[in-house]
Amino acid sequence: MARGTMLSVIALVLATALPALSARADDRADVKAAATSFGDAVAARDVAKMKANCTAASARFVDAFVAMVQSFQKLNDAGMSRFKHRITENDFAPRSAAEINAADVSVDGDTATLAFKSDANGPRVRPTVLKREGSSWRVDFVAGMRSDPEKLLMFLDASAKAAGETTDELNAGKYASVDETQGALRRKISETLKRAAASTAKSGQ
Repeated sequence: MARGTMLSVIALVLATALPALSARADDRADVKAAATSFGDAVAARDVAKMKANCTAASARFVDAFVAMVQSFQKLNDAGMSRFKHRITENDFAPRSAAEINAADVSVDGDTATLAFKSDANGPRVRPTVLKREGSSWRVDFVAGMRSDPEKLLMFLDASAKAAGETTDELNAGKYASVDETQGALRRKISETLKRAAASTAKSGQ
């Protein structure tokens, strides 16, 4: 191949490849921006903004998720008032903007994954998955949950109901310690799930 022809081929390859690399860089920035917007919405418990920044498949879980988080917060408030101690340590806190900016982004077609940094001795950090819907990246916040969607909804509803009942009982003076309150919460979630499962099975007959 003549030198001039070789240079022409190289120029053509570079001209074709560089826009693609630029698009991937733009994707990474857009993915992180979308994850940050969703995180801000979670922190604010803003249902409308959460739905606007998550996938259509995830949106159906938002109301139940926020209801559960709010019930757990009320239970923790009651625990602090009674025992000066939280009942559950799970704040359902989103990743911070700094964590998102430091995350590694991989894009495969219309799916992107944010892999977060974790301490060497800390637990493995669950990645965040996003999907491209139309021209926007949206968080698929149930993608990493190994659960049937209907069972997940059932769990969210059961947890919110159990936390609400436990809060009322704690405020009424029923429980004498954090451990006792936590045990009651676990039992209530389990019992509520069993009743919901039995009801679903009965209606499916």
